[in-house]
Amino acid sequence: VQDGVTERADPPVILIEGDLVRTRDGRAEIVFGDGTLMHIGEHSEIQVLADEHLRLTTGRVIVRLSHAAARPYVIDTPASSVQLDAEGEYGLSTDATGHLQVAVVRGSATLGNGSRWTIHGGQMVSFAGPAGGPLIEWFNSARFDAFERWAYERTNGFSTAYSAAQLPYELRPYASAFDHHGRWDYVAPDGYVWFPSGATTWPAYYDGWW
Repeated sequence: VQDGVTERADPPVILIEGDLVRTRDGRAEIVFGDGTLMHIGEHSEIQVLADEHLRLTTGRVIVRLSHAAARPYVIDTPASSVQLDAEGEYGLSTDATGHLQVAVVRGSATLGNGSRWTIHGGQMVSFAGPAGGPLIEWFNSARFDAFERWAYERTNGFSTAYSAAQLPYELRPYASAFDHHGRWDYVAPDGYVWFPSGATTWPAYYDGWW
C-alpha cells in the first residue's frame, strides 16, 4: 500500500516511509540497505515507519539483523515495542487480540512500553495482550516449521552463492543475482572484478530501471 493505494507488489519494489506490506496466502521478503533481511509470513501486515522502525499489526516475521546495521531496529506491536539490539536472528508474531511472541535465536532484544525486559539467544517471551505481563522461557531453536525452513533456505541461498565472498556484507543478499547475471575474474592489481554477462554491445545505465 503506497499513498493509500493498494496494489500487487511485483518484486523488486522499493519501499519508503509509510508504505504498508500486506500478505495473504503468500510470503514476502524485505532486504534493507544494510543487509538486514526480513521474511514475512502469510496473513501479515507490516508498515515501514522509518529506516529501522517498523510496525507489525498482525502476522509473523523473521528478522536477521546484519552486523552492518548502524542502529538497533525497532518493531512496534499492539502489545509492546520490540528493540532488536544486536546482530542476530529474531522471530515475532502477533494477532488481532494483541497476543505477542518474540523468540531470540541469536542476539538480544529489549521489550516494553514502560517496564523493560531483555531476552537473549535461546529465550522466548510471550504477552497475552497489551495489558498482560511477560512470560519468559527457553525454547528449542532447532525445531523448524514450514515458514522457518523457507526463511532459512532463502538466507542460506544468499550466503552460499559464489558472489557472497566477494561482496561487502550489505550487498550479500544480492549475491545470487550477481551469480546469475555475470562472473568474477581476477584483474591485477585490483583483485576480483565482476563482469556482467550478455551482449558485448551492452552499456550500463542505458536500458531498464534502477
